[in-house]
Amino acid sequence: MNDVLAIYNEVRVDGRRYFELYSDRIRVKGKAIRTDFDATVYLADLRPDPNRVWIRHGYCVLGIIMLLLSLVSFALMTRNLSDQDYVMTCSSTGLALGFVGSVIGFKTFSKVEFAQFQSHGGNVILNVAKAGPDRLKFDDFVGLLAAQIRVAQKPT
Repeated sequence: MNDVLAIYNEVRVDGRRYFELYSDRIRVKGKAIRTDFDATVYLADLRPDPNRVWIRHGYCVLGIIMLLLSLVSFALMTRNLSDQDYVMTCSSTGLALGFVGSVIGFKTFSKVEFAQFQSHGGNVILNVAKAGPDRLKFDDFVGLLAAQIRVAQKPT
């Protein structure tokens, strides 16, 4: 009863999670920017058919805004080319914003697939992302999780 059936590692830009699937529960341990957590969800409390959603990280918008601000900085620079200090400030600010914004934007632009498992009341209780070192095992893990939820819900 305490044997781990499957393990799944998920790593995203904003944190990492480690899933341990047991016959009657799933344990989720993880770290995020300001949070460490260790939670257990009982499989009998979940619906076995997950919703699939594809989500682009919110940091992508931040990267695009930084790129736009770099363009504004370069536009402001062209208004007063005779002042060298002004040109240097605007160009260095524009380059820094553009570089950091493009790195953030490119790292977070692609959408990540999530499988969301709901409670019997319809609230999302557990989600698993197709990200990190085990992303190639995602479909197998989600399928096993759904099958194990069905087993956990059968009367004993």
